[in-house]
Amino acid sequence: MWETDFGKSKEFHNVLDELQVQIAKKGSIIIDAKLAIHMNPNADFKIWLKADLDTRAKRVAQRDYLSVEEAHQLLVQRLERHKTEWKKIYGFESTYQEGKADISIDTTSLTPEQVVEKVLEHHFFE
Repeated sequence: MWETDFGKSKEFHNVLDELQVQIAKKGSIIIDAKLAIHMNPNADFKIWLKADLDTRAKRVAQRDYLSVEEAHQLLVQRLERHKTEWKKIYGFESTYQEGKADISIDTTSLTPEQVVEKVLEHHFFE
């Protein structure tokens, strides 16, 4: 979709963003989106997950049956495209949201189960 003029348009993103906000207002929901923290600043609990580029490339390669080099190149291209397009559409880079999260977890050396443990520890025991 990003490759089309419509997919890059502010109008298209406004529709998607509004849909996300309306769904979130229903409550008791988890939203996994690159701009979820920005779009839902009053969410009960906001989590920022991150990992270094090499780890992300390995994960994408395994998930999408690519070589690590292909996945790395794909991620770099996607990051640049998002950086440019989001700056144009929203006026900011998505990474600023990390500072707005209730918890930021570096998943580089964690298993999915360990990430869940960290979220639960923070959310229920802090």
